[in-house]
Amino acid sequence: MEFTKVITKRRSRYDLTNQSTLSPEQLKKRLKEALLHTPSAYNAQGSRIILALNEHHDKIWDSVLETLQTRLDENRFAKTKLKIEGFKAAYGTILFFNDTDVIQTYQDKYPKYASKTETWSHQSHGMLQYVVWTTLADANMGASLQHYNPIIDDAIQKVFKHPKSWKLTAQMPFGICHNAPKEKHFEPLDQRFKVFE
Repeated sequence: MEFTKVITKRRSRYDLTNQSTLSPEQLKKRLKEALLHTPSAYNAQGSRIILALNEHHDKIWDSVLETLQTRLDENRFAKTKLKIEGFKAAYGTILFFNDTDVIQTYQDKYPKYASKTETWSHQSHGMLQYVVWTTLADANMGASLQHYNPIIDDAIQKVFKHPKSWKLTAQMPFGICHNAPKEKHFEPLDQRFKVFE
């Protein structure tokens, strides 16, 4: 699909099913392509992804629920539980990480720009999340970007045993959506876009 049409399909979607338009192999291929081709400062390539399907996907949201239950009062937890169960009902979850060892390597290598390196890493990481999200939209799937980190960091590390240098930045549940998306509100472009010719 033409890129300008694909970007209009990417939305935050919460009405997810446990179905996918892509096979696990196709998902892996697309995520690897996103990792390979998303730009990064110094070509540092510090972003990391875990694709969690089946019981591994369930463990993420069970861990989130267990963690939040110890932190929220009964009323807030009841509302939150419904939201988390919606994420668990999805087909899978993509976990995004920044490798702090890579950031440190480039801070050491280019000390003059050390104070900027982490910011540049986050910018690259945001681009990766957008590329993945848009890739899913192109495959007619919905997703949302969640941020239960850092309170779930230890629980996720216990489940996946990823390197300690991988710092969790976001969780993206995804799947085929139940319904068509609601109409999106846009702020006037003349307040957001200027041209000088």
